[in-house]
Amino acid sequence: RGTHGACPMEMSHASLLGIFRYVRDCFFDQLGEESQLAKNINAMAQECGEMLSRQSDRDFPKTRFPSGIVRGKLMAKEHPGILLCLAAVLRSAKGRDLLLRKRKQQFPDEGFVGDWSQLFETLLQWEQWLKSDRMEKHHVREAKEKHRAIMFFIKRVANRAEGMGLKIFKYHQILHVVDDIFQCRVPME
Repeated sequence: RGTHGACPMEMSHASLLGIFRYVRDCFFDQLGEESQLAKNINAMAQECGEMLSRQSDRDFPKTRFPSGIVRGKLMAKEHPGILLCLAAVLRSAKGRDLLLRKRKQQFPDEGFVGDWSQLFETLLQWEQWLKSDRMEKHHVREAKEKHRAIMFFIKRVANRAEGMGLKIFKYHQILHVVDDIFQCRVPME
């Protein structure tokens, strides 16, 4: 929790550039980073992002990524849009069909597509809750168990293999979000 507990989790680095980026990277690692499947999913995400983008709606995450969602310089506030594009691809009939055709070759688990779709949607809902202007105390207290469930879900589905895996500070910090909210208020930037 930083120096003597004085540095609470903040959205930009811990969640958006941390957990969200790791989850995106794990998804494409499981697809095969340079595989044709990953390129097709990236292209579909770009198309979905174009269809979802609205320049006038500032509350909606940025979904237009001309150079794709896999590589390039992406800012923290763009990562919710990336997950939204991926969630849209996994909910589309074409995206599901593309992944399920390849499933037998690459993915042993039949629930692969559904698990990833649910993880993306859960992380987007979690991010919206963390961006709330106000939070009810009883919701924050209940969030302690919900955060453990989110951590378990990330570990089960994403299962990060590179580096230290999920033995990283940004992942562990999810456990302390509730205490940080009570001590320092909502985690809005």
